[in-house]
Amino acid sequence: MQEHCITIVLGSPGLRVIRHKEIEYEIRVEVEYCIVSAVCHLCEKETLKLHSR
Repeated sequence: MQEHCITIVLGSPGLRVIRHKEIEYEIRVEVEYCIVSAVCHLCEKETLKLHSR
């Protein structure tokens, strides 16, 4: 097991970590969605992309 590790929950299902980088006092995390489509909470239609109100 690694020393000085931090584990956090991103709080968004369907995210996958692509890469991370630690620079001094900063941690950069690149993620992508694993889910192809989702139901919009505004119009309640299934969509493949984010759309505005």
